Amino acid sequence: MKKARFFVLALTLVVAFFYGVLQVRAESEPDIRVHITFEGYNLGHGFYVVVLEAEVPYGTSVLDLTVDTLRAWGYEYDLTPWGGLDRIHGIYFGREPNPPSYITVELGEGAGDGSLGSFDYTEYSGWIFTVNHIMADVGAEDFILSNGDVVRWQFSIEGWGADLGLNEERGFWTDPLYEHADKTELIRALFVDGLDVNFQDVLLSFIIDPYTTDEIVAYALGLLPDFIYEPVIMPALVWDNPFTDVDEDDWFYYSVWFTYATELMTGVAADQFHPNAELTRAMAVTLLWRLEGKPVVEGGHQYKDVPALRWFSDAAVWAAAIGIVEAGEYFNPLQPVTDLELLNMIGFDLIWEDTNILTRAEAADIMYGLLTGW
Repeated sequence: MKKARFFVLALTLVVAFFYGVLQVRAESEPDIRVHITFEGYNLGHGFYVVVLEAEVPYGTSVLDLTVDTLRAWGYEYDLTPWGGLDRIHGIYFGREPNPPSYITVELGEGAGDGSLGSFDYTEYSGWIFTVNHIMADVGAEDFILSNGDVVRWQFSIEGWGADLGLNEERGFWTDPLYEHADKTELIRALFVDGLDVNFQDVLLSFIIDPYTTDEIVAYALGLLPDFIYEPVIMPALVWDNPFTDVDEDDWFYYSVWFTYATELMTGVAADQFHPNAELTRAMAVTLLWRLEGKPVVEGGHQYKDVPALRWFSDAAVWAAAIGIVEAGEYFNPLQPVTDLELLNMIGFDLIWEDTNILTRAEAADIMYGLLTGW
């Protein structure tokens, strides 16, 4: 169900992050798009701040971007006298160190106050930044970003960066403990338009795994085109509303308009949408069947309560064939559908206790939000 998996991406929390006004050093230049993350994988902590994409003014430094990101996420911080990142407060309460096997030094107890900074755990502990997998030869305050740059703040605990695994060509002045693959393109790929949310999770796992090799990176990037889907084009808002029970002042007006204009939902009569009627299983599978382009499924069905040539008959056969609903003796077409059931039909893997039976208007609103990003 490729389209449905893409639409789940519209709700992913790993997405574009836009900043306010930063220091502008060259106002005539256009804004640039960059990426930043804060990682503690050498302590076994993974991401502290998941990868963000930011649009910033040309002339923004690594320090500008860093400070604005931490402020936006509500973290207090300390800087070094030379304009580096010394400590982040409140970033990892209650998380015990679980370092990977290549860390050979004995770890201390840390700051003990939820902060993470210089000389915690070892005499070499501290925040080190790379840009596009290279250690800069200037400080964060003086490194001016270019379009597409990937800034990674990584917490080092052995050898002043030797545990980050970069070789001498990448700016390290000590022998690396291992060779760390270049994840720059993987990070950029996270923000490709139309990326499947499940594949996004795969990319994130490769990014944070210190043992990911260059071969694995190349393999993942090679798969990327197969997991990019075209977004839905919003129809023009020119609608001769046929429904007497849908008014422009109703909260669901645009949702009903969208699902009607894209032929995902129709009225129960020529002039009636019945927005407050319960969404049934027959309606739900028909909605998703239309979303997939009304695919044809060979063979019949075994449901005793699905007559042939009904408006939902083909949808019920299709839904059973691909596993959206269970195949069996009865389909129960009139059974109401809950919010959890519809989201799981779409492609979410969700479990929660409090569920609500959906109305047709609420179902239209869910589809409107998923397909448009609203």
